[in-house]
Amino acid sequence: MFRSTSCLAVLLATTVCSAAQVDVLTYFSENSAALYDFNTITGTSTLRTFVEPFIDRDALFSLDTRPSDEELFGVLGFGGPGDGLYTIDPNTGNTTFIGAPGADHYYTDITFQRTSGILYGGAYKTPGISRHLVEIDPADGSFVEIGELPFTGTGSLAMASNDTGDLYALFKASQSNVTTLYSIDPTDASGAAIGTSTALFGGQDAVFLDDRLFVTDYARLSDPAANLGTMFEVDVSSGVATEVGPLSGGHIGGVFVGDPIPGSSVTFQQGVAGYSGTVDTFLQENLPSVDNSLAAELGVDSDDPAGSDLDSQVLLRFDDVFGDGPGQIPTGPGVTITSAELQLTATNAGDGGALHRMLRPFSDSDTWALLGNGVQADGIEALSAADHIAGENDGVPGGLSSFNVTASLRAWHAVAESNHGWAFLPVGDDGWDFYSAEGATPPRLVVNYVPEPGTLPMLLGGLAGLAAYGWRRRRRGKLVVTVRLNPICIGGKNDVQICELFGCGGDVVDGLGTGRRD
Repeated sequence: MFRSTSCLAVLLATTVCSAAQVDVLTYFSENSAALYDFNTITGTSTLRTFVEPFIDRDALFSLDTRPSDEELFGVLGFGGPGDGLYTIDPNTGNTTFIGAPGADHYYTDITFQRTSGILYGGAYKTPGISRHLVEIDPADGSFVEIGELPFTGTGSLAMASNDTGDLYALFKASQSNVTTLYSIDPTDASGAAIGTSTALFGGQDAVFLDDRLFVTDYARLSDPAANLGTMFEVDVSSGVATEVGPLSGGHIGGVFVGDPIPGSSVTFQQGVAGYSGTVDTFLQENLPSVDNSLAAELGVDSDDPAGSDLDSQVLLRFDDVFGDGPGQIPTGPGVTITSAELQLTATNAGDGGALHRMLRPFSDSDTWALLGNGVQADGIEALSAADHIAGENDGVPGGLSSFNVTASLRAWHAVAESNHGWAFLPVGDDGWDFYSAEGATPPRLVVNYVPEPGTLPMLLGGLAGLAAYGWRRRRRGKLVVTVRLNPICIGGKNDVQICELFGCGGDVVDGLGTGRRD
C-alpha cells in the first residue's frame, strides 16, 4: 500500500503538516452562529464551521476542552430555555445538550483544570448578584457549590486554567470600565486581585495557550456599536490587556485551544486581491425604472417608503468563484465545500431578508420594471424556498454580520453555471440596509473546502500504528502523540523515497521516516 500510494501520501502530507504545526484559538461568534480559527501571530480569523442553532439564540459564551480526550464543552446561560452544558463537535458544529444546573441557576463560565481535569464553572443565581465557584459534573451538567467568588455584579466573567493547574478569573462589573484579574483558589473560591486593565470592553471568555492568557472581548472597545470583537492577551503578572487583533462575525463568545482542520479557504471581496466579480443592485417598487447599479448601499424592505407597503429587493452575485485559477474554488468531483459565509456590513439595522437562489441571470442595471414587477420566488425566477433567512430571530444588528450560505455554494459548485446569486426578499417592514460593492465595506464571501474529504480521515485511521514514529509535542499540560505525515518517508525496501517537505527530514525504518522537528 505504501509503495503504490507515495504520491498521494506526499500530497496529503502538505495538508497535515501545515495543519498540525500550529495550535490555534477557536472562538464562537453569536451573530453568525459559527466557530472561527484565530491565528495569534497574524491576528486574522478564518471560518471553521457553523454551529447547530440553539433555542432562539446562539450564545455559547464559554468553551473549553477536556484534557483527557479533547472533547469540547460549552455553556449557554441567560436564565431561559436551553440553558446548560453542551458538547460541541468543533469540526461539524453539531451540539448535544448534557444538562442544566437546576432551578434559578445558570452557568456564566467554565474551565477544565488542566492538571486534575475537574470542570469548574461560575454559577449565577437569580435573583441576586453573587457569583459562585462550582464543580460541574460533565456527565449530567449538575454542580456542587464550592464557595462565593470575591466579586459581585452582573458583569462578564472569564476563567481559565494554565498547564500547572492555577486558576484565574477576569471580572468586569457591568457599570465599570475596569477589568480585574484574580487568582482563584479552587478549594474555597477565595481569590486575590492581581491587577486591572481598562482596555477590555467586557472580557467574554479566556484560555491559556503556551503560558499566554488570551481573552475574547464581546465588542471592540474603540467601536462597540459595530459589533466587532477583539482578541486580547492579558499579562498574568499585572492584569494589563493588550490587543492582538479583531475577530470576525460580531458578538464574540467562548474560546478554546484547537487544531486547524485540513482544507483551504478562499475569500472574494470587491477590490481586494484583484477581485472584481461582485454584481449587485436593489429594486424599488416605488421607483420601478430607477437604475441603482452605482448605489453605495442596498436595502431590503416591505414598506419603502414608510407607509406605502411597497417592496425593495436586493440582488447580489459573486462571479468567477469556481475554476482552476489562483484564488478560485476547484471544480473537481472530489472537492467538498465544508462551509461558506456571507459577510455584510449594515448601515441600518432592520428585520433582515430571505436569501433565495436566483434561477435566471441578472444585470446590476436591472430595475423593478425590467424584471417584470421585481423578483418572484416562484421556482422560475428564484427558488421558492430560501437558503437562509438573515435576522430570522431578532433582526440584523448594525455593523458586521455573517450569514450561513453553505447550501447555496454547494448547489452552485455542483453545477457552476447555475450561480446566479441571490435575491434578498423582505421579511418585515423595518428596512435593512448594507454596503454594496461600491460602498465603504463591500460584501465578502468566505468559502472553506476540502479537496479529498474521504481520503484523509481514512489514511489517518489506518496510520494510527505510526504514532510510535510520530512527532511528539507538549500541549496544555499533557503529552500528545500526533501522527505527522510530512516526515514519513514512503518507498519500497529497495527504493526508499525520502520526503523532505517543509524541511522535515528523518531517518528511514522500513521505508518510514522517524524524523523530528527540532
